[in-house]
Amino acid sequence: MAADSNYHAWPAQQQENFRATMDKKVRNRVERVLLDSLLDIQCSIDDVDKAWSDAPQSKLNILNWALLLTKGIGKDFIFLNEMLADNKSLLDFTTLYDYNYADYLFQEQANKKEFSDYEGMDYYAYKHPSWVRLLIDGDFYYATFTSVATQLCDGIEEAGRDYIDQLIPHTLVEGKNHGQQEKGGMFWDMQEDANGLERQLKELNNRWFSMYRNAG
Repeated sequence: MAADSNYHAWPAQQQENFRATMDKKVRNRVERVLLDSLLDIQCSIDDVDKAWSDAPQSKLNILNWALLLTKGIGKDFIFLNEMLADNKSLLDFTTLYDYNYADYLFQEQANKKEFSDYEGMDYYAYKHPSWVRLLIDGDFYYATFTSVATQLCDGIEEAGRDYIDQLIPHTLVEGKNHGQQEKGGMFWDMQEDANGLERQLKELNNRWFSMYRNAG
């Protein structure tokens, strides 16, 4: 492996730990080799991020498939597309529940520090599903970690929103700034049109959100 010339001499567990905890500098070396060998794109280490983002859209799955082989863990080469502390990975947790609960505690602590009026939220598994990449029978897939509780709560929330739409029919319309270019992408400005009942709709949505949030 381009990241370390001794990689193939290591035991399997050491290889997996290395893949899971590569720092930015090491990852860039790997990505530089993949760009060159798969797409014949040559660049310096400093330009890897730009070259990767400029790669043809039609080739991204090929790149991401190969990249997963260099940083995924387990027999399916799972990679978690979530922020983790330096030198931390899924390998530090015995189960997905352990990872998710630790992340919940971290998020709760951060919210309480940032928002003085934050009341906290009760835990259930994967309230916010985690995005992952993995190989299934050698094929590349995007997936999410979720739970039965999440599916039930999402269904309840959707039923509530459907009922609100029956009470106050409304649609989303483009605001005056929608689609304008900004750094890193486009500005999203979609607004609710409720035929003059926007204030009442907002109040109803807020009450439903508060009720649903406290129940969840």
